[in-house]
Amino acid sequence: MSRARALCLGAALAVVCLALGLRLIGLGWDEGSLGHPDERFLTLVASKIDYPRSIGEYLDTAASPANPVNRGHTFFVYGTLPVLVTRLVADALGEDGFWRLYRIGRGLSAMLDVLAVVMSFALARRLHSEGAGLVAAFLVATAVIHVQHAHFFVVDPWLTAAATAAVLALTAVASGSRWAAPAAGLAVGLAVACKLSGVLLIAPAAGAFLVAWLDRNRRLEVVVDALAFAAVAAVVVRVAHPYAFAAGSLATPDPQLLGNLERLRASATSFAFPPAIQWYGIPRTHGLVQVVLWGTGLLPGLAGLAGLALAVARVWRGRWNAAFPALVWVLVGVLAAALQPVQAPRYLLPICPTLLVLAGIALVELGRTVERRLPNRRRLAYLPAAATASVSLLWSVAFVRIYATPHARTEATRWIVARAAAGETIAGEAWDEPIPGPVAGQRPPITPSIQLPVFAANGPATRRRMIAGLESCDWLVIASQRGWGSIPRVPERFPETLRYYRALLSGELGFEAVRVFRDLPGIGPWEIDTLAADESFSVYDHPTVIVFRKGPRWDPSRAEAMMTGVDDPRPPPTRRELAGLVRRLDELHRAEPDR
Repeated sequence: MSRARALCLGAALAVVCLALGLRLIGLGWDEGSLGHPDERFLTLVASKIDYPRSIGEYLDTAASPANPVNRGHTFFVYGTLPVLVTRLVADALGEDGFWRLYRIGRGLSAMLDVLAVVMSFALARRLHSEGAGLVAAFLVATAVIHVQHAHFFVVDPWLTAAATAAVLALTAVASGSRWAAPAAGLAVGLAVACKLSGVLLIAPAAGAFLVAWLDRNRRLEVVVDALAFAAVAAVVVRVAHPYAFAAGSLATPDPQLLGNLERLRASATSFAFPPAIQWYGIPRTHGLVQVVLWGTGLLPGLAGLAGLALAVARVWRGRWNAAFPALVWVLVGVLAAALQPVQAPRYLLPICPTLLVLAGIALVELGRTVERRLPNRRRLAYLPAAATASVSLLWSVAFVRIYATPHARTEATRWIVARAAAGETIAGEAWDEPIPGPVAGQRPPITPSIQLPVFAANGPATRRRMIAGLESCDWLVIASQRGWGSIPRVPERFPETLRYYRALLSGELGFEAVRVFRDLPGIGPWEIDTLAADESFSVYDHPTVIVFRKGPRWDPSRAEAMMTGVDDPRPPPTRRELAGLVRRLDELHRAEPDR
């Protein structure tokens, strides 16, 4: 082995170790409070399914005990592969049971995401060079969106790993490799078995076979490879996700699953489903912008977009090469996310490794350009990649601090349990996590007994329920920005609730903010305020929790006047105004933590 090859291998191993370290820090960071609804749901499903007695029973959608629908979870729209494998691993390790399964799920998410790092190196190396592979792998290893999702038991890291493997195999197909077509079919089938959106990989597969077809001497081989790809993918989906198919059928989709998908689509655009409100009226580019600004960091994200533009330009100039499937995958992923009513940045996670591979290629190409134009200053050629990698590393190191410190909700639970007197009533908000909530699988001695209907359409009935709940409680807890961060998107529907938030957060309502809990990413005294990011970026692992205590100034009649705007001619507050009030409370309590 040459010295250069040994150095490259050593650097690649160092990147893998870095990726492992960032993803394995604090896997039990929330002490089992499980504030991510998808993680909580998947853990519950994995704990309820059972093992079939035969292969025939396993494949029988109507009878299999491994089918979540047959275990009471009739609204299941994910692939079954992640929960089945997680349950198998947990049982093999003797870690079964609800309060242990989620840790196994998180560990598997971390391992699969590290696998995506390795495949990113292989993909960039195949498409360009070892240098591009190292840069791409480093950017994926330190990408915050990857580190964050590796700390949850969710299906997204599974889909991302399978999708990256598929793109790697498809580039080999485009290069003329005969073995790659079945491997690509295997990876695509596994991706669909993790999440049905994996079917989008058909687009880069078509692109790979198109590039191979351009070689007139190989067209018969290409047809055979395409058939092998389709056959392997179909078999893998049928075996790894059998409950996507109707009972007694080999290929007919399951009517229950189709109905669930339709319900999910309808709820994504309905005000009756509060989580959808956060994306109401936002630009179709919201998810991509959030990934660039927060998920990868600005420099890596911009480098990825530059790499994407470079790949498009090369294809435009007629250079249809092995990079075409990667280009198609990124473009299709961006387009599919833009067309969704739900603009969650995590929907772009499966394309992030490929996007950062394009970033690595673009940075190395930029370095070579600098080297050609400034031959006397060759060291400057490393500057673009070094600066981008440094930004990514600093951002990831700052972010993992939230997994090494107590979670805001568990801290709030302990704090209020220690101070609330027997018989006192605690109010929370509908559609948010309860505080006090479970810690380490144990329910607290007191729990919230009132849920304020902050997401109910405003009117006399909702106003009466809000005031009655406030009148009945002694404590009020805002567990995250789900309410005040989403409702300003539709001020015409929630004018009274918005005025309520202004009065509450400003202290005018008569409730005193007695404690604020926040876990901000940062290094030392340097902290990053993430309230401006998409709700999903902070609400699960580093929410802002505010505890209020009813004071002597509380007056139901005055509260009603404030909510209706009788005593305040100002329009309902914007999200920016409410965020400013939250930051002011945080600053006040940092200065006086024991007030």
